Amino acid sequence: MLLRLFALCQWPLSLWACTTLLVDQHLGIPLLEVPPLTAQVARQLGPAEFKTEGGETYVFRLTETNAAVRVPRYDDPALWQRFSESALRGQRAAEAASKSKSFPKAGSYLQAAALVGRLNGCSVPYSVEPWLGEQTLETILMTPSHPLRTPAVLKKVLFQLSEALGGLHESGWVHRDVTPANILVDADGDITLIDPGLLTPIGENTEGVASDAGSPGFRSRDQQDGKPAQPHNDFYAVGQIVRHFAYLLNETKSRLHQWTALSDSMIQGRVKSARALRNALIDF
Repeated sequence: MLLRLFALCQWPLSLWACTTLLVDQHLGIPLLEVPPLTAQVARQLGPAEFKTEGGETYVFRLTETNAAVRVPRYDDPALWQRFSESALRGQRAAEAASKSKSFPKAGSYLQAAALVGRLNGCSVPYSVEPWLGEQTLETILMTPSHPLRTPAVLKKVLFQLSEALGGLHESGWVHRDVTPANILVDADGDITLIDPGLLTPIGENTEGVASDAGSPGFRSRDQQDGKPAQPHNDFYAVGQIVRHFAYLLNETKSRLHQWTALSDSMIQGRVKSARALRNALIDF
């Protein structure tokens, strides 16, 4: 719920370039409002349209260059710093993964955002990346008649996820937020794994990180308990994706059993590497 605070009247003039007196009542943090942000992005980067919001960010599309611009939703310097660090981590991780010898296509399936700068007048950071559309795996799962809701697409998504995660893990990173909402899917069923907000070096201690960091239903017990980041965090999430997707497919009982067995093997930690996942998919 949002609450307008009309009593406040002496905010810094620079702030008015990107916000009005609107507060997220749950967090108690002022929100950056969409209309002035859209105007600011357009003045600085070119004609823009607001597309969506998710988590802590807004997404705009630059209509002339067909690029996506991500901007924090909140007027909070601590969140701005986290946004900037996240964008830089994502860039470094994607570049490292793209050099993987074992998973040479990993970079093709990872979001490669570049931190470009700050919006004039209010210093809000932004990142720019290619515009890849708005269709996510979540969209496909929630649309009963969706043409991509097929066993062949599920297998393709899993192969490409194994490539993306294999490259990340080989270069020393764990994504830690692999969910249907963070997997963009184009018309051909090709994916891009997005949202590097929780990217963490393998083995790094996550104790003290909020236990709800990540997405409910896709966080392993170790991740919820704040244990050091490990590839299993990602495979657990992929296992949950398989379970969600498989039960929506019009498969035979024996085929459904195969999918659920694959799901269980990831959730229970028996699939320990992207190579093992790729090998398991050969049977499908």
